Formats: sequence, C-alpha cells, structure tokens
Amino acid sequence: MFDTFDKHVDKSLSILRSDLKEEAGRYDVQELMARYTLESIGIIGFGVSVGALDDTVAGASASSSFGDAFNTATVRTADRFIDPTWPVKRLLAKCGLMWGGEKELRDSVGVIRAFAIKVIEERREEIAQGGEDLSSKPDLLSRFMAKEKGGADKGKKGSEFEFSNEELYFIIVNFVLAGRDTTAVSLTWTLWELAKRGNRSAVEKIREEGTRLRREMGIEKGVVTHELIAKSQYLKAVIQESLRLHPPVPLDIKEAEKDDVLPDGTEVRAGDRVMFLTWSMARMQDQWGEDCLDFKPDRFLKDGAFKPPEGSKLPIFLAGPRLCLGKEMAMLSSGLMLSKMLDAFDVEGGDEVEPKYEIGLTIWVDGKMPLVLKERVL
Repeated sequence: MFDTFDKHVDKSLSILRSDLKEEAGRYDVQELMARYTLESIGIIGFGVSVGALDDTVAGASASSSFGDAFNTATVRTADRFIDPTWPVKRLLAKCGLMWGGEKELRDSVGVIRAFAIKVIEERREEIAQGGEDLSSKPDLLSRFMAKEKGGADKGKKGSEFEFSNEELYFIIVNFVLAGRDTTAVSLTWTLWELAKRGNRSAVEKIREEGTRLRREMGIEKGVVTHELIAKSQYLKAVIQESLRLHPPVPLDIKEAEKDDVLPDGTEVRAGDRVMFLTWSMARMQDQWGEDCLDFKPDRFLKDGAFKPPEGSKLPIFLAGPRLCLGKEMAMLSSGLMLSKMLDAFDVEGGDEVEPKYEIGLTIWVDGKMPLVLKERVL
C-alpha cells in the first residue's frame, strides 16, 4: 500500500506543478485529492487503473465518468434520510417513471456497477485462461477471489466458499467508497485549515518534525518512508484535529440486532436504530473545552506523543469490534500526501475562502476548494 500511495503522491504533485506553470493563482485542491485517492484505491482495491492521474485531460474524464458517479450516489442516498417519499419514487422508477434524485441515483449506480462487474468478469476470465497466480497479486479483489473453492488457495483453510459477482461487486464498492471519498474529503479540509494565516505554525511544525526525523534516521532531504510517517507524531495530531472539526462521515446509524441497554440506562430494542452525529459530538464544549471550534492539533499530543481520542468520544473510525478496517490506511495515505506536499509547496489563502459543506454521506466541499499554492525551493 505504501508503494502505491507514494507513487500516486508523486504523480499528483507532478500534475500540480504542471498546472501551476500553465495557470498561476488559486488551485482546486479538492479535485486533485479526489483523483489521488481514486487512483490509489483503484490499484489497491481491485488492481485496475481508472486513469485519474494519467494527465489532466484523462484525469478529468475519469473523474467525471466514475468518481462523479460516486459523488452523486452518496449525495442522493443521503437525500433519502430527509425525503419520506423516496420509497414511492423508487417504486415509480421501477415502472419507468424516473425523475429527480432517484433517477440520478439509479443512473450513478449503473455507472459504478458496470465498471465493477467488468473488472470482476475480466479477472474470472484471466483465471479461466490460467493467468497469473491470484495469491501473488497485491490487490484486495484478487485476494478475495484466491480464497474461493477454485481459487489460488484452494484446499487451504477458509477457501471452501464462493463469491458471486454481485458479492464481489459490493466488496469493490465498499472499498472504493471508504478509501476514496473519506480520505479525499479529509485531505481537502486539512489543507484548508493549514492554509489559514493563524495556522501557519502548524505547517512549520510538520516540516520541522520531518527534518528532525530524517536526521535521526539518516534519510536524505525530501525522502519520505513508511517508518518516517509512523514516527511523525505532530503530523498525526494535525490529521486527527482536522478529522475532528470536519469528520468525513458526519452522521452514522446503527441498527440493534438484539435488545440492549446504553451506558446511561437507555433501553434499545432489537430493530431500533441509533443515530449519532459525529460532527456535533466533535464540537461539544463540555467535551472539548471552550476552544472546541479552534484548530489545535496539540490537544492530541501528550508529552510529545500522539494520543488519539477514545472511539466513544469521537467515533470518526467507530470503536471497539466495529473499528474501521481502513483506519491505518487512511492515516498513511493522508500523512504521506501532507508530508510531501508541504515539503514541496507553501499553502496559503485559506482565510479568503468560505467553503460550504455538500451534505451527503460524506461532507465534500460544495463546489471547489481554491487555495494558493507556491512551489518551494528545498
């Protein structure tokens, strides 16, 4: 995963340099972050490039045909929480009477499903023709398929089942949704926070930490390794603080499988749905203090070491046995991008931008996130 992210960070920054040479001024970092995460998760999730970082033209095309389908699908899915008539609209859609959000949702899901099923069928054809051993491939789709009865791991424990194309499709959708949207959203809001004049000290601290760690580890200037990211305590605190103020998934819902009692004594019956608003929980003064609305990464440091919050206090990655499987991957991909980007560029102009949330399952910026980027001389 590190090699994939590292390669795509470098390609993203190369695109950024090229674009800035052609047109100076404000740059939409949200689009670039979305392309970075889309291409990365495409390789990691199912071993396929969607061309999001090939060049500016192909990248924009890939985003509009595939990435934008995900954006539309998540926004229209979220609309169902506030539109009580959506079941009727869905029923009418099955009868061919489609309009508005339900039509957009169906069309977007169609684009996503067609792409995913095509990848799965091509992989099955590859297996039938005796292609490369699936267990040797690094992507997650191949690893799942290798575990099937007739897969590369046949005969091994845990390989006595089969996935339908539909089940593999759902696996792909979940990985792309989790790996692309949330990390791109997090990076976009983090860069906005760091682009504000009052937060420039945070940028300098990230750079100073990187310089110190490279010196201690004997690494050349500008080089970023997996170990360096793992040891970067302040960098992690910056990412965590941005996640607190702008949780990529602002609202979550769980359904009880059986009767339960919450810690405060509230009874929950089987089938009840419990909603928690992470965005609101992250801004409660009684939990975070009077500076709860301020960007202060140091709140997650103790004696210089990064100390993440309890999942029950800030369930950005959920908690307990339901802890997000992609947590470490998200921190790695975000840390790598920020470390290399801030070494190479100054990020400014955040105070002049007043972004608004695009309300959906994830909180993208509504429109663009135009920041001023200036290349540094290392």
